[in-house]
Formats: sequence, structure tokens, C-alpha cells
Amino acid sequence: MGEFDLVLESATGLRVARYRPEAGTLVWADDGTALVTPSNRPASFVRHAATSPEHPVGKSRAPRRIKLQLGLSCNFSCQYCSQSSQRPESKSEIQLSVERVDAFLAELSSWFDGGDDGQGSGVVWEFWGGETLIYWRALATLADALTARYPHIRLALFTNGSLLRPSMAADFARWRLHVVISHDGARFTEDRGRDPLLDEAQRAAIATVFAALAPARLVSFNATLSWQNYSLRAIRRFIADKLAVAEAEVRLTWDLATPYDEAGKRYVASPDMARRLVNELFFEWQSSYPHELELGDLGQELQRFFAGLSEQRPVSTLAQKCGMDRPEALALDLTGAVLTCQNVAAEKGHRIGEVKNLDEVRLSTAYHFTQRAECQRCPLVALCRGACMFLTGDLWRLACQQHFIWNSAKLALALFLQTQHRLVAIRAPQGVRFADTLEVGVLFPQGERA
Repeated sequence: MGEFDLVLESATGLRVARYRPEAGTLVWADDGTALVTPSNRPASFVRHAATSPEHPVGKSRAPRRIKLQLGLSCNFSCQYCSQSSQRPESKSEIQLSVERVDAFLAELSSWFDGGDDGQGSGVVWEFWGGETLIYWRALATLADALTARYPHIRLALFTNGSLLRPSMAADFARWRLHVVISHDGARFTEDRGRDPLLDEAQRAAIATVFAALAPARLVSFNATLSWQNYSLRAIRRFIADKLAVAEAEVRLTWDLATPYDEAGKRYVASPDMARRLVNELFFEWQSSYPHELELGDLGQELQRFFAGLSEQRPVSTLAQKCGMDRPEALALDLTGAVLTCQNVAAEKGHRIGEVKNLDEVRLSTAYHFTQRAECQRCPLVALCRGACMFLTGDLWRLACQQHFIWNSAKLALALFLQTQHRLVAIRAPQGVRFADTLEVGVLFPQGERA
């Protein structure tokens, strides 16, 4: 990976910071001073096992992050859904999930080592759909069995919230299960369908679950952001208002809408809107920091970025952003098929092996970012970490464009927080990714808010 000159502006003029992602260094070009104080602790790094279809990596026999896909059926039709093209044509899988649970549990000990202590320590086990609560009978059986066998295991599920019931709160608390509710604020209805927070009975159910789990930090919300809906502040305020709680109580993380199919393309920011969007993101995040960022994963991302510079960590030691290329990360379904990730179906070309033969599993459907030529010319790769690892062709190009724009705002914010300078341009001898279409020289915030 190359070297990038980051042109920064303050009231006293321009100054250039030189960034080398693979060396993990960011210094002032004029005097070589590091922008982030280097750590005094010596560190050694191991290059991440970089998967590709030509050189696929395997999976560990000691999985520590397990994503169990119960099925892909859903009661919503979200327009940007990553699973839309993977949906089953038959609804019979809902009943099949119940029928498959006993066999799945019977085989569990043959491939799962039980974590660091044999009782689940160090393991996060996530339940996924489709809409996960469609599979409630299977999920409840599994959660009871897992917590009985592995009392130290951490459980989580992801739901659109429309099927939550007040009675479930006691089960979630007993299992110490973290509930993540997908919600995009006021735009929910337009992109997803009927908003459960606008339905009196369903809002009451969500409020009951929230009240039961929030004191233990076992409930949070996750938003999917796009150029149509990008204000974390507005989304948090909407959710807090509907639940009648303080905004600070709403833990909010976010994902970026990524084009997994033709329908998803409409959520990709175009080059002509890039500068406005980067400006809006930068100024909202800047004015929110640190309070609101500390409640979500954006603040954590910036902390990791700064830590990497302090440690001088090469970007080639990093996993993909989703983490599913890690050997210890495992996605599978109830038949025991190991999957690229939890959002795809074995029948759609994403079966990469069988859990009963973990040693033979190979992640042959994905690319680590070091295996993509485009990422070699990207100054944002340490923040982006490769967008979606299995997309290719036009969908990959658009996903890359989307993530470049959003991560431009992150880099601008990181540099401002560290230096109080505004990022106004990026230059590199080898050229900069998207410089021809996104006008990188004028992409970043300049002067007052646009």
C-alpha cells in the first residue's frame, strides 16, 4: 500500500500530514512529528490470513463468535436488505427449524469446544434470521440448552422488533441475552414497512423489553444509514421519544446501506452528492462528539484508528470490518452447513463446508481487502476494512464508492479531533481511489458548514 499526503487547513494556513497505512504511521511532513503519540510498549504484529477464492483460509476448531442462522424468512421487505436475494421460496423452513433443533444440539459437542473454560467463557453466540423471532420455538429451545450447558456463554439476537412480546422479557433476562432491535428512526416506514414504534401495542411490548434489559445493558438499537437517512442524532431522538426515555439511554450502533442487489443501488450516494454528504456527516459528528459518539460504535471505531496509529499497526494485520473472515468466527445454519456469513444461504452458493468437518471448511467465497487492487490505492482502508467481502463486479464497485464517501467523513473527523485542522485534500503519487469520479480535492469540509 502506498503513501498519502493529507492536506490539512487551519486558520494559520495549510499543513500536510503523511500517512502510510501499511506502516501504521501518520506524521507531519515538514518535521516528522507523529500526530498520535507512539506507544512505549513494544508490539509485534502478525499479518492477517488474507482469504480469496484462489487462496481460501480455513476456520478454527475453537470458534469464539458463532452466528447461527435460524432461517431467512421475514415478515418485512426492507428495500436495502442484504438478504433479499437469498430468501427461500417456501415458508416450510420455519417448521423445519423446530424439527432440526434436536439433531443440531445432539451434534453440538462434536465441534464446539465450549469456550475458554468449557462453560462458554469467551464465546458470543448470536441468533439470526430473516426475522429471528419468527423462529421463536427453535430459538427458545436452543437458548435454554445453551445456557444450561454453557452458563458463561453470551447470547444475542437481532430483530426488527415487530414480534417482540412482553412475556419474552423474562426469558431474555434469564438467558442474559442481548436484544438488538433494528430501527432507522422516522424513515422506518418508508424503507421497511409498518413501524412497530408507531403501533401502540407493539411499542408497549418493546418498551417492556427495553425496561427489563436496559439496566443490564442488554438491549440496543441498530440503524442502517444511507444518504436518505444519515443523522444518528435524529434516529436516537425518534427512538427515545417513542419509548419515553432519555436519549442517553438509547444505545445506538449503525451499519451502512450496501448494494447487495439491484434494489440496494438506490441507497448508494452518487459522486455529485458526495461533498454535501461528507460535509453534513462531518459537522454533525463533530458537534456531537464526544457524548453521542460514545454511545455508539463510531466513537469506538475512531478509538481503534487512533490506537492503531499509536501502536504503528500495519493495516494488513486487520480483519474485514464484519470480522467473518476471522478463523474463530463461524456462521452456520441448523443443518450444519457453514456459510460465508449469516446473511446468505447455503443454496445460493455460500456453503463453504460442513461444521462436522471443520478442518475442511474453506472461505472460498470472499476477498480480504489486501487481495483487492482497489484497496491498495485507498487512504481509508484502515477505517473501511474492505466493505463487503463477498461482493464482486458492479455491486462491489458501488459498495466501495459508498464506503469511501462515508469513511472520508470519519477520516476528516479523526484528523480534526487530533489536530483541530480540516482535511481539504488527499494526494498520492500512485493516485487515490475514486479521485477521478469523486473530486477528492474538493470533497472535504472547507470553511463554514455548507
